[in-house]
Parts: sequence; C-alpha cells; structure tokens
Amino acid sequence: MPRKLFITVIIVLNSILQQPVDGGFTEGAACSNRNTAYLNPSKALFPSDPVKCVDITGMGKSLIFYKQWPIGQADTLYADHMHLTSFNRTIFTFMPNLEMVDLTGNKIKRLPIAMSSVIPKLTTLLLAKNRIQIPKKKPLMRCFTIKTLMLSHNKIRALQTMTFAKTPSLRVLYLDSNYLKYITPKMFSHLTNLKYLHLGNNLLKRVPSKAYMPKSLSIYIVKGNKLERKRNAARPKRNTAVSLKIS
Repeated sequence: MPRKLFITVIIVLNSILQQPVDGGFTEGAACSNRNTAYLNPSKALFPSDPVKCVDITGMGKSLIFYKQWPIGQADTLYADHMHLTSFNRTIFTFMPNLEMVDLTGNKIKRLPIAMSSVIPKLTTLLLAKNRIQIPKKKPLMRCFTIKTLMLSHNKIRALQTMTFAKTPSLRVLYLDSNYLKYITPKMFSHLTNLKYLHLGNNLLKRVPSKAYMPKSLSIYIVKGNKLERKRNAARPKRNTAVSLKIS
C-alpha cells in the first residue's frame, strides 16, 4: 500500500475509533520533502526545516550512520522494502525519539523482546510482508507504549496466550492475510485497550464471538475466512399429516 494511502487509512481509522493513535505521521505536520531526511550511501540530503522524518530506504545494506547527522529529534522512520533480515538495533541509537517505524516488506523473523529499551517512544510499528515468527513460550515483545501493530502477510500459523501479554497499550492490531487456523479469546485477554482487530483472510473456520473478546473492542474484522455455519442443536420438527379412518 502506498505510504500516502496508508497514512490516510490510519487517520480515518483513528477518527472512527475516536482515539488518536500517537504515531509520528498522524500528529502535527505530515512527512514531506521539507521535513524529511533522505539517507543513502553516497549522500545524505537534509531538509530546510527541522528533521521530523527519516527515509533510509536508499541505503541498501550499507547502514552507516554519523553522529553529526541532525536526526536525533525525528519521530518517523521509513525502512521499508530494504531486504533487512534482522532488527538492527544500531539504527535506533541515532534516533531516540522515534514513534512510528515502517519496516514493511523486509525479511525480518524475530523482534527484540525488550523493544521498550530499543525504541522507548514507539507507538506505531508496521511489519507487514515480513517473516515474523511467533515465540511459543514468550511474548512477541515487551513494549508498553505501542498502540498500532501491523503483522499482515507474515505467514503466521499460530498465536500463543503469551504473544501479546507485554503490549497492554495496543489499540489497533492487524493479523490479516496470514495462515491462522485457530484463535481463542485468551490470546487477546491482555489487550484491555484493543479497539480494532483485523483477522481477515486467514484459514479460520471458527472465531470467538465479539462478546468473549476484550470489552474495549469496537471493530472486529473476520471476512475472508472459511467460517463454518453454526448448526442448530435440534432440527426443526416436520409437520406430519395424520389421517383418521372413520368407519
């Protein structure tokens, strides 16, 4: 999805939920050439205004940063479609104020468990079209500030009860277009602030009723699954005609 279109979708979603998602690109001035730094191996281009957004998509595998670069106050990072295979912690030491990080379209498998120490102010993390693996006995990550998490198109086959145990502030969660076959309310019981959940286009045959999900949930999307129809416990009785023989 193009960046401008995705930003529009998030803004519309926020208005529907009536709860702003505090990502860097939804408050104040949007990212533009006037406030975005474009970093690449040959030359770094800095805007005339203070740097709000940083685009490193042109750096390729050469992730070399310099302390003199004026990017410390940036709150938005674009690192999408770079073929990254791991979550590079070094990048974030130069930008301690990041709130929104776009890592869409990479090959990342694992996230740092102590995400709060890596990106202290993180509110929006976009990880669509990666290869995220869900730990079996540990949380996906520990982050108490994150409010929007996109895990679409990651070939995720299963969630665990602990997966989202350490992300209690999460409001918007995208799990669509994966290979999920089974979910239970317990998998989302820690998300007491969850307002939007997208489970569409998975392999689910049954989904929990919204009544059993977090009470805060207002938008619950399950379309695109092959859901089984509920069978009636008792079949309706057929009307039988009774004939009386009168002698």
